[in-house]
Amino acid sequence: MDRVAGVYFALGFLYETAKEEDKAVQYYQKTLEVASNLVNAHQRLAAMHLHHGRLNEAIEHYQELSEIDPDDIQTRILLAGLYMNNGQPNKALGEYQIALTIEPDNWETENELVRAYTKSGEYPKAIAVLESLLEKQEEFPDIYLQLGELYGKVGNDEQAQAYYRKALQTHPGYLEAMVKFGTYHLQMGRYLPAAECFSRAIDANDRLLNAYVGLAVAQYHTGLAQKASETVQMAGAIEPNTTMLFAEVARLELKASAVQQAKEYLDPDSDNKTIAQELLDIQADRFADALGSHPDRADWHYRYGLLLRAQGRTAQAAEEFERAVQINPDYVKALVKLALALHELDRKEDSCKYLERAVTLEPGFADTHYQLGLIYADQARYPLAVEEFEESLRRGGQNVNALAALAQALENIGLHDRAKTSWQAILELAPESEQANLAKVSMS
Repeated sequence: MDRVAGVYFALGFLYETAKEEDKAVQYYQKTLEVASNLVNAHQRLAAMHLHHGRLNEAIEHYQELSEIDPDDIQTRILLAGLYMNNGQPNKALGEYQIALTIEPDNWETENELVRAYTKSGEYPKAIAVLESLLEKQEEFPDIYLQLGELYGKVGNDEQAQAYYRKALQTHPGYLEAMVKFGTYHLQMGRYLPAAECFSRAIDANDRLLNAYVGLAVAQYHTGLAQKASETVQMAGAIEPNTTMLFAEVARLELKASAVQQAKEYLDPDSDNKTIAQELLDIQADRFADALGSHPDRADWHYRYGLLLRAQGRTAQAAEEFERAVQINPDYVKALVKLALALHELDRKEDSCKYLERAVTLEPGFADTHYQLGLIYADQARYPLAVEEFEESLRRGGQNVNALAALAQALENIGLHDRAKTSWQAILELAPESEQANLAKVSMS
């Protein structure tokens, strides 16, 4: 970031947090005069406009953002949502369609040769062909992904991981790379890294799912009812990916963090498929027990719903998703999963209602997310506040209730790594406590 632009942006943010919005806008605009492609400034101005219901102005900034990074799926989806809420479903339709066509560039040259070498087990020759392509086509994530797979086959773990990471650096939303990298970690016995890759894949799949849902609603509003129905069917076809990946994450984290405890529940003569199902059942039971004493956790109802879906219990899953949105009406993921579960249960009218809610802003939604955005934006100060709070807990002998409250707060605003650290501290501090049970569920 240009130094002058950085100073202007910092001043804008200081004025915004001080509720002096006119001055904040002034300095954010100065920032863009110096650095017109600064994403943060566009995002903050769009958030302020949205907060005050100025949709046209918010749209202008997201149009700029989509030009700055045309391949950013999330920006396209957010712009499409703004169009929908501004009564412009035709423009929304276009943005959703673009979002769904953004994929890593396909490489065709030498593709058959690489396939032939790979099929015959001549992996070093396949690697040589791909590495020669890199000299001509550096930013092709598919090549990096293929190299990751091939280096894994020849036993070069360091190079395999490096190329998998390069594929994801080149195209952060590359769903196939996330799944394959996670599978590779799993094959190497690295359960937590595998779970992390699958967790990223869940987010990527949910972004695609939201784009399909948004497209369906836009099609309906533009008179394309039949196409809307077909799009919902397509959304229903990719939705199980989230369920499957979440179930795999649940199993992996249980296996990594509590292998010995898990063995107590497992039949030693069970095959791998049976063990996987039993691990899934254990996680589902944990959520059911935890929700018995903490029924107000919308995120737990959502996760429990995903596990129920993985067990084929769609009607019960729908009930959990519905409880999640009753607690948090703006829980978009839960709204989407509820709508698709209801569609599968042939409750089409109710399904349409929740699909519409998932795409359309409700009163109060913008204000809630604007305030949350301010917390996220204050990246320099918030971690310091967390560290100071944690230090005060250490000085005071670590109050378990306070530490659990901190962990939940961190989890709720998306700082999952810090939340996991706090939950782990609870397990070590008071392993037999009620808070320890909360920790086990939250880390599942």
